[in-house]
Amino acid sequence: MIGSLAKNRSDLLKLTSKEVFETANWLSSFFGDLRLKSTSSQALPVSLPTLLPPSPLYSTLQPYIHFIGSFLLYTGQLLVAYGDEDKEGIGSTWKLIVKLFDPWIHMTPIKQTDNTMNFQPCWNDVDSGIASDLIGHFVTCIKSLQNRYPSLSFSPDDAMSRLWNHYKSYLSQSIVPGYILTVFNTRLVELPWELFFPTQHVLTQMIEMEADSIEEKFIFISRILPQINWSAVVEKYGSHFAPTDPNAPSDLIGSLLLLNIMMLSKKRIMECQDNLILELVEKVLSFSWSSLSASAYTQIIQWQEDHCNPYMILEEKSCLRIAIKLLRVASEFPLKITSQQEESEGAAEKRSCCVRFEVSLILRCTKRSDISLDLYSVSIRDLYRTIEVAAISDGRPASPDTVTLLSEFLNLLNNSHPDSTATPTILQTVLQSILSPHPGSSRPVDRKSG
Repeated sequence: MIGSLAKNRSDLLKLTSKEVFETANWLSSFFGDLRLKSTSSQALPVSLPTLLPPSPLYSTLQPYIHFIGSFLLYTGQLLVAYGDEDKEGIGSTWKLIVKLFDPWIHMTPIKQTDNTMNFQPCWNDVDSGIASDLIGHFVTCIKSLQNRYPSLSFSPDDAMSRLWNHYKSYLSQSIVPGYILTVFNTRLVELPWELFFPTQHVLTQMIEMEADSIEEKFIFISRILPQINWSAVVEKYGSHFAPTDPNAPSDLIGSLLLLNIMMLSKKRIMECQDNLILELVEKVLSFSWSSLSASAYTQIIQWQEDHCNPYMILEEKSCLRIAIKLLRVASEFPLKITSQQEESEGAAEKRSCCVRFEVSLILRCTKRSDISLDLYSVSIRDLYRTIEVAAISDGRPASPDTVTLLSEFLNLLNNSHPDSTATPTILQTVLQSILSPHPGSSRPVDRKSG
C-alpha cells in the first residue's frame, strides 16, 4: 500500500489545498501510529534512564523509504505552494511541514506504566544513512518555504528563524543521541544560512552552546556562522534597532567577537579541514569596533584568558595569535600606521586591557623552563610595535594613553617568575624594542617615559 501511495504522487496535483492539508495530516497520523505500535517499553541500560530503544520505523519500512521520502517531499512542497501569502501563512505552513515529518525526525514522548515519561529516538544508528536522505527532504521543504516568502527574508518570522528555534528546542535536546544529532547537523548546514537573521537572543543561545557538554552543537554553530551575511546583519542592527535600543549594536558586535574567539579556541573545530572560521575572522577584522563598549570587551578578554593555553602566545601561527590579532582590532588598535582617526570613548581602556592581557600571558609562560627564549623576543617585539603604531597614528607619542600602554608593557620587567631563565631575555628584548624606533617614526615612542 505504501509503495503504490508513494508512486502515485501525481494524483496530488488534482487535490485542492484543503485536501493537501488533510493528506499531510493523515500521513503524519498514519506513520506516527505505526511508530507507536512497534515501540518497546523496555528502557535501555544507558546513562539516560528516560531513553527507550530507538524506533524500528526506518528499519521496518526500509524497502519503501525512498518512495515514502519522495512522497513526503512532494507533499511538503505542495503545502508551501498552497500556503497563504501573509505572515500567518508561513506560520501555518511551517507547522504543517513539521507535523508531516514529525514521526521521522522527533523524539517521541511515551508514558510508561508507572506514569513516568520516557523518550524514543527516531531511528537506530544503523539506519542513519537512509534517515539522512529523509532529513534531506525536510531540508528541501524548508528551503522552499524560505523562498516562498521573500518579503519575510532576513527577519525573525522567516523559515530560517523558525528552523533555528526548532533546532534549539527539539532537534538538539540533550536527550537526542549523538548519532542522530550528527545527521541533523550535517543536513541542516545545507540550508541558506546567508538569509538567516540572528537576533541578540539567538546569539546568546549560540554562546551558551559553547559550554554545552555535547560538543557537536557548537561544532554545528561553527559551520553555519561563516555563512551568515554579517555585514547585512550589522547594518540592520544599526538602522532598525539602534534608534530604540542604543545598546543593540554594541551587544551584537560583542557577541560576534566572543563567538569568533570561542571558535578559535576549539581544537576540534580548527582542525576540521573544511572549517571557514579563518575566512570569517578576516571579514570581521574589517568591521567598525567603535560601538563595542569597554565593559563588554573586558568580559571577552576575561573569557579568553580563562580558556586559552597561554603558551600558544609564543607560537607565531597559533589560533591564539589569530585571536589576539582580532582582539587588538576590536580594541581599536590600528593594524598599520594611519592618519589620526576618531576613536570611541572607551578605546583607550580597551587597548590598555588588551596589552595587559598579552603581558599576562607572556608572564605565565615564564613558569616553564623548556620554552625557547627566542620565542619570547618575537612576541614582545610584536606587542611593542603594536603600541608604537598606535602612538604614531595618533600623532601624539607622549600622550597619556600611550604612557598608560607603555606602563602596562613594562610590567614584563616586574612580574616574571622569580626563577625563570627567560627574565634576562625579556629585559633585553624590552630595552631593544624601546630603543629601536619604528621605520615610520623618526624616534622611538616616548623614549623618555620608557
